[in-house]
Parts: sequence; structure tokens; C-alpha cells
Amino acid sequence: CSYNRLIPLIYNSAKSKQNYGFIKTTLFKEYLRNLVILICISLFLITLFSFSYIEFPFNKYLIELDLLILLILVFSIQIYANFRVMIYNAYKSENLLIKYQLVSLIIGLIMMSLLIPVFGIKGIIFGSLISAIILGFLLSRSQPNFYM
Repeated sequence: CSYNRLIPLIYNSAKSKQNYGFIKTTLFKEYLRNLVILICISLFLITLFSFSYIEFPFNKYLIELDLLILLILVFSIQIYANFRVMIYNAYKSENLLIKYQLVSLIIGLIMMSLLIPVFGIKGIIFGSLISAIILGFLLSRSQPNFYM
């Protein structure tokens, strides 16, 4: 929902050569809003899992709380990276963006192949977490090409 609302604003701001700080601030506010929602969902799940009489549906489908919380953590970091990707796309810095995404993908795949034998399904989540962190770090440490 927030992507559809933000994309026109970001692209129009980039085309009109509006201040990069405005775009960054707008996306950061939206990210905080999404983060609050994810934290509320996490707290709700923790509360739900703490009641023993609601445990049956989770056991029936083999849902584990730690896996859900780890996935929410991966999604929250991935949302941050995706918001940064919007900025890079708006400023037409796809060449830099594809390099960062390839580095993140390769490291994520290597980490998954190393962690799956040790942690099982959690190894996939840990590899995804590492990949998302690396992508977010790479995207936030540099700025897109402002010359369109």
C-alpha cells in the first residue's frame, strides 16, 4: 500500500530535482510507520503464543514463534532496502543498484548454503537476514547518481 502511494511522490520529486533530503525524510517516516506496524504484529504473535488454549492451530500447522519473529525481522530490513531502491530507481542509478543487489544475492546464497546444514530451515532465514542487512548497508552508505 505504501509503495503505491510513495512511488509517484518520489519519482516526481526526483524529476523536479527536489531536495534529496526531502525524499529521504519522506521514506524514513514511512519506514518508521511500517516498522511500528511490524512491531505490533510481533507483539500480538508473542501474546497469542503465550496462551496455551490457542496453541492448537499453531501446532496443527507447525508454526513456530521464533521463525515468525525472524521472518518479520528480515521483512523489516528488506522494507528499508526496498525504500532505498525506490530512490535509486527514481534517480536512474540502476547500474549501481544492480551491482549492490548482485553482491547481496551472492553473499546471501553462500550464507544459506553454509547455514542450512547447521540450522536447517532457520539457516535460510539467517541467510536472508544477512543478505537484507548487506543490501541495506550498501544502499545507505552511498547515494544515487543525481545527474539524470
